[in-house]
Amino acid sequence: MKLVKFLTLYSLLNILCSPVFANLDVNAPNINLKFQADPEDYINYKLWTYEFYSNRISDDGANLWITPSVGILKYNKITGECYNVASEIYANNEATYTAIETTSDGIVCYSEMHGFAQVWDGAKIDTYGYTNGFVYSFAIRPNGDVWASMGASYIPPADSVYHFWGYQTYNAISSQIQSPITDMAFDSKGRLWIAMFGKYDYLGYHEYINEADVTKYVGSNPYSGPYKKITSIAIDKNDNIWYASDEGINCYYQETGKEVCMTKEQYPAMLENRYFGNDIDDNGNIWFTSENNLLKWDGTEFTTYTCPGYEEARSMLCDGNIVWVLLKNDTLLKFQNNEFETIDLTPAVTGIKESIAEVSNTKAFISNEILNIENAEGINSVVVYDAMGKVITSANANGATSAQITLPSNTKGALIVKVNNEVVKVVRD
Repeated sequence: MKLVKFLTLYSLLNILCSPVFANLDVNAPNINLKFQADPEDYINYKLWTYEFYSNRISDDGANLWITPSVGILKYNKITGECYNVASEIYANNEATYTAIETTSDGIVCYSEMHGFAQVWDGAKIDTYGYTNGFVYSFAIRPNGDVWASMGASYIPPADSVYHFWGYQTYNAISSQIQSPITDMAFDSKGRLWIAMFGKYDYLGYHEYINEADVTKYVGSNPYSGPYKKITSIAIDKNDNIWYASDEGINCYYQETGKEVCMTKEQYPAMLENRYFGNDIDDNGNIWFTSENNLLKWDGTEFTTYTCPGYEEARSMLCDGNIVWVLLKNDTLLKFQNNEFETIDLTPAVTGIKESIAEVSNTKAFISNEILNIENAEGINSVVVYDAMGKVITSANANGATSAQITLPSNTKGALIVKVNNEVVKVVRD
């Protein structure tokens, strides 16, 4: 009951203080509606609020940024080094976070549960919006502009006059009920797509046309349904909007305006209808995660993958040919070449900073632009990365105990050398 009262007050404040969408239907029927929903809706909403937020993994190129049960983790994809990075970006090491988004140029966006939307640019923090709580997503334009969700509103960058109040989603039937925004993403036309968790309108987009902000909703008729509770969206190369909802796997085709919903009754390989996170890989495959399995749609059929311990999955991310899945128990799954690798994040969550072993079978040093490597057990493969994770060079030593590799002349600074399955660091001045 307290949650319902809070949401009613929160929605009323939004109505009084926030700009309303220009396409509000003034001819909508006058219905006196007071949260006419089943009790399960509030149970689900509470679960969503405290558990099922899906934007918990992001990728800056070399590292994954993860929001587990506590803190913000930075996981190096090459070395496996993982630690709680929260204090380095002026965040609380012991808090729980509901969203994370990063870029390769050092932007880190995050929100503490019941906190504000925060954007760290490497030097300072920018706080979005006028109130705290219910922040589940960020969206970043190619030019670096960051938008944040906040309850039923979405907030533009600092150079906008709406950076404080934001734009508000509305309910076509009752202005007292707003649908919380769960995910956002930009398409190739620059439209900001907004996914919502709740009844009535559930999917729409915002764009700037002829010096005016325009927002439109798509999908089912808000007066008749069916209504969908979306938890995650992804946009393919054709600007089709793929999303997971309580109805099944969905796609909205922008070109035709057609919406398709696929269910386990139509496609038994889905196993279940409720999926939470989704993303798209480099080959155009659409991936989804339910609590218990990973699902791939290749444009023709679904394929399901799982492994022992695949339980209570909450978030996922496609990274080249790798799919990462975060479980509720602070386990990270790495799915590659049809195989799962399990990574325990608990040491980092509990405050133990993992690092490369001090005792190594491999010795490496640089002399006269030559990388010298020694390993008494034999060298099979060598891959050299720069500090950002970009491959500089690679070689195969066919089991020799020593190898010499000429480095490119423009290679400077810290290098990561992976020999067989062991990693060492060297520095080139």
